[in-house]
Amino acid sequence: SIARHMIGDVEIGATISGGLDSSAIVAYVSQNQKKLKTFTGYFDVRGNDPMDRSVSERDDARMVSQYYNTDHYELEIKPHDFTETLSNIVYHLEDPKVGMCYTFYRICQLVSSKLKVSLSGSGGDEIFAGYPWRYQKVQDLKNPEQFNAELFNCWNRVIPMGTQSLAFTPSVKKSIAYFNPYDEFKTIIDRAGDGTPIDKALYFEAKTFLHGMLLVEDKLGMASSIETRFPLLDSELINFAMMIPDHLKYKDGRGKYILRKMLAKRLPIEILDKKKQGFTPPDNTWYRKQLAPNLNELLLSKNSRNLEYFDRGYVEQVFKSHQSGNDERFPLWSLAFFEVWCRTFLC
Repeated sequence: SIARHMIGDVEIGATISGGLDSSAIVAYVSQNQKKLKTFTGYFDVRGNDPMDRSVSERDDARMVSQYYNTDHYELEIKPHDFTETLSNIVYHLEDPKVGMCYTFYRICQLVSSKLKVSLSGSGGDEIFAGYPWRYQKVQDLKNPEQFNAELFNCWNRVIPMGTQSLAFTPSVKKSIAYFNPYDEFKTIIDRAGDGTPIDKALYFEAKTFLHGMLLVEDKLGMASSIETRFPLLDSELINFAMMIPDHLKYKDGRGKYILRKMLAKRLPIEILDKKKQGFTPPDNTWYRKQLAPNLNELLLSKNSRNLEYFDRGYVEQVFKSHQSGNDERFPLWSLAFFEVWCRTFLC
């Protein structure tokens, strides 16, 4: 897969996070190519809330870069990147997305300053079971109804079932009266068949989360004039991964077991043993401190378009809840994206 994805008439680099997937790509590319250009983003976590102090993976990415002697480039992503990029992101993505994708947009701009094709580690989590906190909740649930209920609850995060009556304006509630998110979930998970709980959870991730993530990477890459390639989603590799028993993917509470075994002699032990960590900014801190005035103005001013659809009291409650210490990152990002989407596409 790596060999196929390295074919091209121009120089090809790679984005790395210090995680297993992107590090694996660097390891295999570096077998045949010296001074691979690698790119990573990082955050200043000094003074952040406790849960935000470990989000930056700069040191891990540097370790991989030094291990394989890559030509490495770094970019610090700051709170103002949220406000400066959101309009462009909304315009290029066209549909609201849950993920905090301004981080990826900034990395694409960094890559674009050096080359036009980049490899991404996306897909490894979905084919090799990289999200153990989801599987832990469903791994022993043989009863389909129990499994469905628990997996649905893992994903029902932005506006959880039971809060919809509080979230929307009367006209919106009327228009969605017959819509049930669980029914949508059920339509997808039923296609997974009678596999093991882990296999079914991976199927759902691939059909939903991965699909959305690839759209983000592809569109924001093109918006920055770069082509993003995904070696871990090569069709032959996916077909092979689907035949691997789930106990070789998720074992003893850890994901990517077989991938870790394969890479044991190719990566530093610190990379092999680190826990899964997404490329997400310290939003808990930024939304509570640096970006709080921006969010308040965006979501609750007299010009806020989201209040045509969302109940003001609900939006105020979400904002205040986060300021008081609760984790409301996903609804706040989603509301902010939706607000700018309304201003961009709705006349």
